[in-house]
Amino acid sequence: MLNLAYIDHLACNGRSFLHRAPLGLRIVLAALLVGGAVAARGLPWALVPPVAGLALLLAARVPLLSVAGLAAYPALLAALFAVSWRPALAPLVFCRAIGAALGLLFLLTTTPYPALFSRLPLLPPRAREILLLTYRSFFALLERCLDAARAVRWRGGLSWRAPLAGARGLGVALAGAVLAGWDGAEATYRAVAMRGHGTGTGAASGEAAGASCAGEEIARVSCIRHFYPDRTEVAICGLDFVLYRGELAMLLGPNGAGKTTLFLHLTGFLRPAEGLVRVFGLEPARHFDAVRRRMGVMFQDVATQIVGPTVRDDIGFGPRAAGWPKDRVAAAVESLAGRLGIRHLLHKVPHYLSGGEMKRVALAGALVMEPELLLLDEPFSGLDPRARAEIAALLLDLNRARGVTVLIAGHEADAFSPHADRIYVMSCGRIAGVGRPAEVLADGDLLRGAGLDVPPVLKLIGDLRARGAGRR
Repeated sequence: MLNLAYIDHLACNGRSFLHRAPLGLRIVLAALLVGGAVAARGLPWALVPPVAGLALLLAARVPLLSVAGLAAYPALLAALFAVSWRPALAPLVFCRAIGAALGLLFLLTTTPYPALFSRLPLLPPRAREILLLTYRSFFALLERCLDAARAVRWRGGLSWRAPLAGARGLGVALAGAVLAGWDGAEATYRAVAMRGHGTGTGAASGEAAGASCAGEEIARVSCIRHFYPDRTEVAICGLDFVLYRGELAMLLGPNGAGKTTLFLHLTGFLRPAEGLVRVFGLEPARHFDAVRRRMGVMFQDVATQIVGPTVRDDIGFGPRAAGWPKDRVAAAVESLAGRLGIRHLLHKVPHYLSGGEMKRVALAGALVMEPELLLLDEPFSGLDPRARAEIAALLLDLNRARGVTVLIAGHEADAFSPHADRIYVMSCGRIAGVGRPAEVLADGDLLRGAGLDVPPVLKLIGDLRARGAGRR
């Protein structure tokens, strides 16, 4: 796994002229090396492919010692097999094997896997798409395992003084990483389903389609109760949660308040055991496709939401699943990438992006289908001030100029909060309050009761008033 990740890193981050050369030329050079190694009949000729392979890797600015070591493994195995069969052929077999291995490594270290997969002949488009999704999932799981190993090492779990205890700690951490990867796979499934893969691609049903008036109620959640598989009960009661067409609403609450559970009910991934959930007049869990086509979602863990092998492929995932023509998909991706400032990332593979870049890519995937309703879970976390301001301006334009209904969930009142039309406050599964920003943000008792920080400006005003009352 680590060798595959290392090769992928070299291919995606290389800056040599061979990395920029046409893919066809790289394939031809690799084929010549492999073919020459296989066809070599004598030892002098068998030395040519390894030397040529090392020269190409040197020109590609690839670390020779590391890559040559990878090529030496299969070559040594082939030579050992030859020794047991016909010892005199061992040098020839070794040179052939290492020449062929260097040819393959040259291609793999200069060409990202997604580019290679896209050129596989005789592979059905759906099979190719599944292969590319597997590539992305593999690196997401590997990243979790490496994080677990780093955590164990940092906390002293890998020690030569206690190797058995260290191995046990590493095993427990990796098992936890695999279980977390299972949860990540479930989140990835939700992202794929929301973007139309494996679902119907026709127009929305007549019950859900059609023009609607501004100010119309498009979502309502009323006192729902849900039981998770471990029998954990989550109830969201108190005031009804209502969204009206064209408004920008915020949902504030601490971690564990029930914001994600509310989102999963609105998207139809969870069905309430009790209570009412309606989106566009439909029950989302029963009319998933009809609701999904009109909704864009960005969940909190954006890494599990990005499913494409490259940024360009990921943004175009939904339109391709909907059957858009290729030129329309390409135009939509280019236009949206320009608006979000990520056009320079379109050729990148997602697992080498920063957290802020992943956030923008996930937002692009949610916006590319031009949804009527946009649900965003913690959209500003992990962004620097400039990126936060740019995303805020984009969301305001979507809402004010294009009429997109926007719901933003967060765990604190921030600089964007005053732009909302209404703010809902959640606490321990209850919608404890709702009102305009000026009313909610000024209600210190409501915010503190929900476990939220009072905005600094209001704290200052309260302190000044307290001091003034004390002086009197």
